[in-house]
This record gives sequence, C-alpha cells and structure tokens, in this order.
Amino acid sequence: MANNHLVVESLETLIKAVQTYQDELLTNRQILENAANVCDVAMGGDDIVKKHIGRLNEALEELRKTSQIAEEVAEALIEDKRKAIEVYED
Repeated sequence: MANNHLVVESLETLIKAVQTYQDELLTNRQILENAANVCDVAMGGDDIVKKHIGRLNEALEELRKTSQIAEEVAEALIEDKRKAIEVYED
C-alpha cells in the first residue's frame, strides 16, 4: 500500500512538472508571436524580415507540436494516476 501511495505522489509531481512545462511553452509561444508581429509591423515587406518571420513561424509550429506532445503526456499521467488510485483503494 505504501508503494501505491508513493506512485500516486510521484505521478502528481510529474503532472505538475508537465503542466509547468506547458505553461512555459505557452509563454514562449506568445513571445514568438509578438516578435513576429512587431517585426512585421516595424519593418514590413523587407525580404530579410520576411525570412526571419518565416523562421519565427517555423519555431511556432515546432512549439505547437511540442505542446501537443506535452498535453498527451499529461493526459497519460493523469490516467496512470487514476489507475494507481483505483489499485490503492482496492
């Protein structure tokens, strides 16, 4: 029983860590979006600016993919926690 309690606590810690990571990804995404918008407004149609905005958009896409993976990991951990609690209660 003590082992299951430890498992539940460990899963809670992992879930919090993943949620913190997700929050950080969101913050970084907002920073990149703002940078792309400021770049576009300030420097407009310059080819170099378009190139850098394109790179920012590529980074945003990678952040979106990473966020999706983090979300899936969080969901799996929550499910594992639910199962561990069920076993603990039995």
